[in-house]
Amino acid sequence: MRRTALWTAAVVTVAGGYFWLSGGYDAWRHDRALDTVCEGDLAAEQVRALFPDVELRSHGGDDKDGDWYCEAATADVERDGRGRVSVEIDRADGSEPRSDGDGGAVPLGHGWTGLFDFGGDRDSTVVRTGVASVLVDCGKGSGDGLLATARARLARGGDFRDSAARVRLAAVLTETVTAYAERTGCDARTGSPVKDVAVPVDRLAEPVARASGTCADLVDPATARAWDVRTVAEHPRTPAPVETCRLDGPDGTPLYHFTALYGPFARYEKPQSRTDTDGTPRLTAVCPGAGATALYTAFPYSAAPREGATPDPAGLRAALKRFADRSAAAHGCSAPVR
Repeated sequence: MRRTALWTAAVVTVAGGYFWLSGGYDAWRHDRALDTVCEGDLAAEQVRALFPDVELRSHGGDDKDGDWYCEAATADVERDGRGRVSVEIDRADGSEPRSDGDGGAVPLGHGWTGLFDFGGDRDSTVVRTGVASVLVDCGKGSGDGLLATARARLARGGDFRDSAARVRLAAVLTETVTAYAERTGCDARTGSPVKDVAVPVDRLAEPVARASGTCADLVDPATARAWDVRTVAEHPRTPAPVETCRLDGPDGTPLYHFTALYGPFARYEKPQSRTDTDGTPRLTAVCPGAGATALYTAFPYSAAPREGATPDPAGLRAALKRFADRSAAAHGCSAPVR
């Protein structure tokens, strides 16, 4: 019996030594650390789902400026195969967006005021980088909320064109900001689990008469003919930090662009690619929570009207008012004013 016990102990000791020397202990230690890093706010299980079956190392936490940052990266030493995900959270009234949300970004939906976009070329056959952002209200006071952003580079073989990868990054972001809000006393109004995220693409044009999203009912048939508008490129009617509508001509040339920006996205508005920067119609609204002050703009892509189109500054202001009123109401904001 004693000989058997000694033999068993020897086997355990050898196995333990092998586990230690082979790096198994380090992998176990890093995996355990993932559950407690960054005050325990990082959504560890969702990070593991984003990077299955690999060793992860993590670090981060609150910094002296009040920002919260957390990162997890794979231990793959090959630079081109390494994956990483980071989440940054700051007060909405003091942060700058890490993505402008324009172009092909898509709303997260599911009750979240958020966006998802590829971090690389949308035309690439494989997209390994992605970014998601959400505004989270902490109360009804204007500006009282959080801006949270998650950025990820998938390990070799990963692709954000895969819907499961987009959903996993959204889960990392939303569950992390929910845990952070609970720990820091933010009475957050959060959405439900994100079950699907659309593919970020340059929005396809559709006939103006069939607009059903952000471009719906902006111009009546007579105005569309007068402006030479034939098609639109729009977002779904889902609250997002950035909402846009583009009215295009018969050959797909962009003619008019409408934008709704909320909270930090309005405060750090980036100049648009346009030739007419004077007299651009602008409206603002006061919004509860992270939405703070909203900004609504409309502009023609060219100062010179297209041949056959009638210049109509009053009509453009009226269309912007319709666009802004509808967006503001969805966000619970005051009526937009000049």
